[in-house]
Amino acid sequence: IGVRRATVNQALARTWIHASSTIVEPRLGDVPLEARPGVFSWRALDDGTRVLLDVLDERIATRTTPPRKVLDLGCGWGPVSVWVARTFPQARLLAIDTNHLAVACTRGNLAKVGAGTRAMVVPSAGLD
Repeated sequence: IGVRRATVNQALARTWIHASSTIVEPRLGDVPLEARPGVFSWRALDDGTRVLLDVLDERIATRTTPPRKVLDLGCGWGPVSVWVARTFPQARLLAIDTNHLAVACTRGNLAKVGAGTRAMVVPSAGLD
């Protein structure tokens, strides 16, 4: 069986290395957030996360005390982490994703909203 060599369009690869998407989502504040190709839903907030944020908004109304610690498992580019950071300014946050690029995006987005010092963002499968 012959092995077919893959050809790489280097010019196209270079454009993807530097590509990013600016996401402006009113529920996440007025700071433009960044996502990169290779991260889930890198061009816009996905419908599942939008529904999750709706449910979280509903749950806040019934909460008597704010959370002190929050885990965002599978953080992606960080929409839930950013929402938590803006909604609960005293909460410590641990954000985890298996995708190292997603971790970098979440770190950057949390820094943009001023939450970098109270958040730890790490690459992991969440099982350690």
